Amino acid sequence: MSLQLAQNFNSICAIFGKRGTGKTLYLKGDRSLNLKGFIKTYLGKAMKVLIVDTFDHPSYRDIPQIRPEQLSKWKSGCYRIFVRADQMPALCALISETVWNCLIVFEDAHKHQYNRIDRSVMRLMGDSKQKNVDIIFMYHNFGLAPKDLYRYLDYIEIFKTKDSPEVRKDEMPGYYDELKSAWEEVMSNKSPYFHKLVNTNL
Repeated sequence: MSLQLAQNFNSICAIFGKRGTGKTLYLKGDRSLNLKGFIKTYLGKAMKVLIVDTFDHPSYRDIPQIRPEQLSKWKSGCYRIFVRADQMPALCALISETVWNCLIVFEDAHKHQYNRIDRSVMRLMGDSKQKNVDIIFMYHNFGLAPKDLYRYLDYIEIFKTKDSPEVRKDEMPGYYDELKSAWEEVMSNKSPYFHKLVNTNL
């Protein structure tokens, strides 16, 4: 099961997986492994893709950069943008004002979304349906995501993690049992890249 089933519903999603489990391959694809990649699926449907990070991530250096002042004129394609963690609220506010018809991926989101979701990101999520925006937050572990994020997620894609979803059990209204079961299936699978999708039905 793949997060590709969830696309184009203006959904708020999270991907959880430790390093080396294939999260980046899942997004970007790999021709040698015959993986199309989630990004290409969005581009094929005439939607833009924006990778947001706090540093020049080596895994995305084949994707061209876009500067904040260029966002208002951005028409198509996949770009990446990175700013310091303390600049992220201003960037998110700008994205909320200027970006439409887009998949937004927050890589290593724990670096700028700590104990609570920032108000600028809350606004971005609130406007997602009106602006045809899907949002993906990427985390290494369940415990790194803000507690309040779990009440906004429509879908969760689980790769192998170092912690258990039990660390956020109280923040998962109505879907913890399904998520825990899916996580156990992922962790017991022999493939290091096996992953599974959970619909929270929120």
